[in-house]
Amino acid sequence: MSVAVHNHGTRVLHAVLRDAWQPTAGAPTERQQLHVPSGERGRVEIPLLPAAAANWSASS
Repeated sequence: MSVAVHNHGTRVLHAVLRDAWQPTAGAPTERQQLHVPSGERGRVEIPLLPAAAANWSASS
């Protein structure tokens, strides 16, 4: 999963992105720091490792 942000402003964007994933989605952190220079784009990668998927079996 990734989130892209485009800074249309004239100053550097300093942001904290907060996700709202359920704990079972396996997101490693709840908040990500993002710094995007003026006129540029930034991207934050959020690896999801579902906890329930590890417990599934072919017989389920």
